[in-house]
Amino acid sequence: MKTILLKKPEVKISFDETPLLCDHCKAYGYCIGEANIKLDDLFIKPASEREIRNWVNVQTEVKEVGTNYSKKLQQAHDLFHQEDFEQASYIYLDILQTRNDCTEAAIGLSASYYFLGHFNKALSYASYLPKSIDQSFLNRFYLQCEIINGTQ
Repeated sequence: MKTILLKKPEVKISFDETPLLCDHCKAYGYCIGEANIKLDDLFIKPASEREIRNWVNVQTEVKEVGTNYSKKLQQAHDLFHQEDFEQASYIYLDILQTRNDCTEAAIGLSASYYFLGHFNKALSYASYLPKSIDQSFLNRFYLQCEIINGTQ
């Protein structure tokens, strides 16, 4: 009987290497999820104009009912939904000059600029929205602005 000796493969895996991580995550030594976000961005659809219109409240959510601030904000929302985007944008800007923490006004201004064709301004105001805003919608809004503006 003849004996055959099998050689073990000479594959050395360094413990310093992390073959399952993307190049970006290798710098951290663990997955930070960046690759997944980039992959998701490949499959997102741009926001429709209907979704952008619905992004702006019909009724203000401000709890200070009856104040000049809430009345102004409601007036801007009304003008926006009557498709008077220019007048609405002036009121939203005025509100943001005194109350820069008003998310409703920033959303309204961003959407107004979108419908006025000022896509860079729309993106600029949308970029200042807090992280509590639906990020998947914001990504779709950014994509829509870039497509319409011809920057993608």
